[in-house]
Amino acid sequence: MVHCPSLWRSARAEKKVTLIANVTNPGVLIHELKGRLGTGGTVAANGDAEIQGDHVINVTKFLLSREDHLIQVAGCGKKAKEREEKKRLKEESEALEAARAENVEEDAAARREEEGKKPRW
Repeated sequence: MVHCPSLWRSARAEKKVTLIANVTNPGVLIHELKGRLGTGGTVAANGDAEIQGDHVINVTKFLLSREDHLIQVAGCGKKAKEREEKKRLKEESEALEAARAENVEEDAAARREEEGKKPRW
């Protein structure tokens, strides 16, 4: 499974490097990305592809359009975005529900306080 490209700092020169892990054919991928992005790149000793600079967005778009280089892209596709959106909406609705419950409790406390101040005739 190929993971979304991620940005790392090079150990040698402390420069930004876009890392693509678990690529099926890293040599061909690097060759195409170097030409498309106009930057340098190499295949690391562990088989990961490294592109010089911060090209995470462009590499992700390229990988999603050219699935012949991947087994699967994890966390970059439409389903992953839909899962993130559902998760965000769920968290927002839970936060709203908690805020509503808090407001109800505050309103009830304020009513009890007001009732205690009213003169009883």
